[in-house]
Amino acid sequence: MVSSPFSFVLADQQNTSSAVATRTASFDIKVVLLGFDPTLIDKNYLTWNSPPIRYQLFEIPGVSTNVQYSISYEYVFPDASFTDALVQFLQSNAKVEVRQNVIWNISFFQIQQPRQGAYYLNYTHFDVRSRNTYYPADDVETWLVQHQSAYGGFPQSGYVLILADLSKRLPSTTLDQFELALQGKDVEFTSHFYNKTYADSDLRVQLNRRYMTGWGGHSRLFYADLSAGPEQTAEQLPIQLAYAYNSVDFTTAYGKSWLNQFLADYMSGAVYNIFAPDFVYPINYASSYKIKVVIFDNRTDTTDPPITKTFDQEAAVKEWQTLVPWASVTAETKYARVSDYPELQQIILNSRTPVKYGSPPESPAVDARPVYDWFNAQGQGHIKDFMQVTRDTTEYDIPVFCFAFSGKYEFGFTFKDMIVKEADFDRTIWGVSLYDLVLISHSTYDFKRGDFTDPLQPGKGFGFTNTVIHEVGHMLGLMHPFSFDPTENFVASVMAYYPYESQFSVFDRDAEVRGQADLLLRTAAQLLSQTPYVLINQGDLSAAKSKADSAEKAYSAMNYLQAIRDAIDALQSALRANMLAGGFMPVGTLTTIEIVGSFVLGVLVAFVVLGRRRRPSVLAMRPQPQAAGLCSTCGKPLTWIPQYSRWYCYNCQKYQ
Repeated sequence: MVSSPFSFVLADQQNTSSAVATRTASFDIKVVLLGFDPTLIDKNYLTWNSPPIRYQLFEIPGVSTNVQYSISYEYVFPDASFTDALVQFLQSNAKVEVRQNVIWNISFFQIQQPRQGAYYLNYTHFDVRSRNTYYPADDVETWLVQHQSAYGGFPQSGYVLILADLSKRLPSTTLDQFELALQGKDVEFTSHFYNKTYADSDLRVQLNRRYMTGWGGHSRLFYADLSAGPEQTAEQLPIQLAYAYNSVDFTTAYGKSWLNQFLADYMSGAVYNIFAPDFVYPINYASSYKIKVVIFDNRTDTTDPPITKTFDQEAAVKEWQTLVPWASVTAETKYARVSDYPELQQIILNSRTPVKYGSPPESPAVDARPVYDWFNAQGQGHIKDFMQVTRDTTEYDIPVFCFAFSGKYEFGFTFKDMIVKEADFDRTIWGVSLYDLVLISHSTYDFKRGDFTDPLQPGKGFGFTNTVIHEVGHMLGLMHPFSFDPTENFVASVMAYYPYESQFSVFDRDAEVRGQADLLLRTAAQLLSQTPYVLINQGDLSAAKSKADSAEKAYSAMNYLQAIRDAIDALQSALRANMLAGGFMPVGTLTTIEIVGSFVLGVLVAFVVLGRRRRPSVLAMRPQPQAAGLCSTCGKPLTWIPQYSRWYCYNCQKYQ
């Protein structure tokens, strides 16, 4: 037998007793601490509170990817001159603006009762006047990368996390200001933030993202200023308020533990969100990906802008190509009127929620579930009227259906906790990724949002391109970068909510390409474990091992694209060796097998992935069969997944 670097474990006995290849990879994370007293940092305790191992999952259907990441931490305290230089750079690029900041409902607005003279806590949002100091987010990241020698550079295989407390060096919110605000007193905050200005790529409405407390993602670096804020997106107190408001004394044993735990929470958030994230859906290897977009115009109140101006196919394809660089990416876009499909038009009419006027403002929605049922292969199956969907290792198709609705109508869901919401951004969504297809909606209001901004931006608005790129990112497996901690919402990623990036971050691209390399190497390892040595296959076995070793070396250097190319060669050699040894897999390329991790169409799980407030939901399921069957692909026993009411094969990692 040819030795290999892979290990093997038995799968859960209730699923299958066959061997499943597993992988263990390592990351080094360099934690750079700025503005912290090194004598207060207990490196051992800090590491103990941070994840040493990351078990990666496919969140839907909730199964392991069979990849385990081992994480080591290095702590660096740069010389004071580095912090001085950073502060000087920030001060030289600062801009000041007086605005009303919104404090979120985790803060307690103390309101005095007129009779008893006591206070009660009102959990609500409230405004605070603030003299904000802004620093340009992209420029700060660039500066930190350019001065990496001060903290020893980037790890060969890993990431840099910079945690800073600059509350004594930059204008920052103080405890006195915070307590006065909680009492309803007239006060002006002196907060600092990191900002960036965006413009929609289609209809050019401008967005000012003023309230970021961290940034990263153009490089393998994430910077979090723990003294910035407070603001409502991350809903976290800056460190100087967190310890002061809780009477934490760093000279005590408790205070030292508190600080290390506080820092470890930020470290854990970065690991789980961006350095070693889960996948929302199983990823699928293919040599080509085709995005099939249909854009329906259902507007009756205007024809401006022209529907063809709302999506930039070329820009979208260019961005998706960065996510799957080993494959070819193409797209085909069709435009249609909903009125050309009377049945669909009637479903949309019947799915409109009642219009609500007054305060809160109207938030009309088109219930997405009946529309999804109309398209879905397990529902009415009308997707076949628009396209043929192919999903194998040669071509992987992603169907996207976009709708332009009149007025303020957007898709929404009426499952129980979304039926009544106090604001339109809590009821409606811009997009939902359902794994078998994508549904997206924009309204006339979205297309013309500049007519309502302050200051006005006449004729400008939001097109579909950003949303489509985001949703296809989910279809390729990517999670939101803030699923475990809101700090990483401030990352240069189209998968984030707060920024309006149209590009994938380095973290997104690493996750996708690394995940594909893991998938191929696991599959090759499993095939090799099932292939006996015979005289005529020794050359292919040797070639498979050599290419697998090369893939591992590239992988260890974070050259994941080369790892994929070498892993494909390894898998092809393993296939030939298996066939020559009398296996049942014929000689050929990867198109002769279905890669582990591929799903059949029609996963009946709704995962709300873009909107002003997006929440997960579970859609209608099929009834449970009376008895378990065997997998049609591998013949192993199937397992019933009650959350999704479907049979699942853990050996093939696919639904039946």
